[in-house]
Amino acid sequence: VRRLCHEGTELILLNGGDGTIQMTLTALLGGGPREPVPLLALTRGGTSNTIAGDVGWQEAPTAVLRRLLAAAAAGSLPGRLAERPVLHLESARWPE
Repeated sequence: VRRLCHEGTELILLNGGDGTIQMTLTALLGGGPREPVPLLALTRGGTSNTIAGDVGWQEAPTAVLRRLLAAAAAGSLPGRLAERPVLHLESARWPE
C-alpha cells in the first residue's frame, strides 16, 4: 500500500471487511514519511462490513471494478466522497 502511494496511485479499490480496511488505513497513515494518500473505494468483502456499509459501494466488487475502470477510461469517477475521522491509539504499559 505504501509503495502504491509512493508511485502516485490516486485510487485504491479495497474489497474487504472492517479489519482489512483498518490494516490498510494503518499502512497508509502509520509512522514514517507521509506520501499523498489515495482515495479509497470500498466494497463489502469481509465478515464485518460496517465501514463499507457506511461509505462504500453496495454492488458486488466485480461490478464496482467494471464501473470504476470504465469511468476512469472516460476521465471521470462516479460515486461520492465521504470523509470520516480516524482514531489513533498507541499502546502504553499498564502500572504494575
